[in-house]
Amino acid sequence: LPPPVVPKTNCQAADQFITTFIYLRNSENLKLAESDAKALALEVTKGCNGAAGRFIDLTELLVKSKLDTASALKLARDLAIQQELVASTFKTVFIHAFASEYLDLDLKASLDIALRLSQQVIPARPDLVNDYREIVKFCLAKQHLAMSRPLCADLAARITQLGQRFEVA
Repeated sequence: LPPPVVPKTNCQAADQFITTFIYLRNSENLKLAESDAKALALEVTKGCNGAAGRFIDLTELLVKSKLDTASALKLARDLAIQQELVASTFKTVFIHAFASEYLDLDLKASLDIALRLSQQVIPARPDLVNDYREIVKFCLAKQHLAMSRPLCADLAARITQLGQRFEVA
C-alpha cells in the first residue's frame, strides 16, 4: 500500500487510539494480548480521524470472510491509515468480488482485485467504485453479456483501471 496521506485537519488521535484499543481488548474473536492491542491501536492512530472506524469495519469484514486473524488485522491496519477513499474503495470492491450475490470469487481473488483497485483510486476520480459496480452488473446480466463470474471480474477490473487514467474535466 502507498504511504498514508497526512491529513490537513486536526487529528483526534486520543479518540482513535481509545476506540481501537477498547475494540481490540474486548473482541472475543481476536483474543489479543493487551500489549499487542496497545501496539496495534497506536499504529491505527497514525491514520488520524476516522482510522478507528475504518479499522474496526474492515477487521470485522475480513474476519467474517474467513481471512486468518493475523492477516485480517494487518490488512485492516494498513487500509485504516490510508485516506477514507482508499479504504471505502477496498471494502466495496471486496464485497462485490466476494459476496455470492455478486461475483462469488474465492477469498484470495477477491482480496487481490480489491487491493489492486483501491491502490489505484485517486481523489480526482472517486467514481472508481461506481464504475466497478456498473460493469459487474452489466457483464453478469443475462440480457447483456452474461459472462462467467471470473471473466466478469477480470473485465470489470480492467475497465475500471482504464477509467482511472483520465482526469475529470
